[in-house]
Amino acid sequence: MQANDAAGSVGSSQGKVWRGVADMQEKLKRNVGVTVAAPQSASSLQLSMENEALKKTTGAYVTALAGAIDGAPDAIGFIFAINGQINSADVYGAPELFRKMWPKLLQASAIEAVAERKDGGSVATPSVDAVRAFLSAAESGKRADRQLAHGVTIETRDADKAQLLESRAGTGGGYVHRSYVLK
Repeated sequence: MQANDAAGSVGSSQGKVWRGVADMQEKLKRNVGVTVAAPQSASSLQLSMENEALKKTTGAYVTALAGAIDGAPDAIGFIFAINGQINSADVYGAPELFRKMWPKLLQASAIEAVAERKDGGSVATPSVDAVRAFLSAAESGKRADRQLAHGVTIETRDADKAQLLESRAGTGGGYVHRSYVLK
């Protein structure tokens, strides 16, 4: 690959990122009722996430759900649905790690829920069978492993409608984190 080809590829990737940020900002504007893009840097997603109106809107979700894991000391993950449709799941290898990640996972999920919210009638909670089918579909996908530094392995399972990314540290050990995503 020549330098110009590499630069074009990087530029194309950066353009996708900026379009993704603009798309997210537009969805949030629609559902929060104010522009969330920051005047200091209109393309900064981080600054958009610091918008006071967005914080207030997501705060309602976070407050309502923050204690959801309190009665389950052995909880290691959660399934996230938007508008009644399964969106993703995060599962950790230990309850302590999940509890440490929970506030950030909840905040990120609340932001995504606000961005994708569709007003209208009530939505049903996905059934246990639907959750099992989602997890199973992702786990049955085509496997690819990638070795990273310090003995970390990333396993990807790519299925038609879902994908699983699993990180493991060391050899022969269990997973540290599993992320299931609907395509």
